[in-house]
Amino acid sequence: VMEYVKGESLRKLIERGSLPVRRASQIALQICEALSHAHSRGVVHGDLKPGNVLIPSDDSLPARLTDFGLAKLVDSSG
Repeated sequence: VMEYVKGESLRKLIERGSLPVRRASQIALQICEALSHAHSRGVVHGDLKPGNVLIPSDDSLPARLTDFGLAKLVDSSG
């Protein structure tokens, strides 16, 4: 369960046409930050793709990484 965020998937955004380099870079950085946050807690997403990235309509909000259905918890002890 997550908060309701009005927006669309990165997949749909890309289907409408190319993104300006600045906006694409912002989104990529936000995705990397979300993955870093998950990885620092031992979580590997397992299904990273544009359809699982939510881009909020409000540009002041960061992209959201969704659908952790295939995620795995990695034991840091090896």
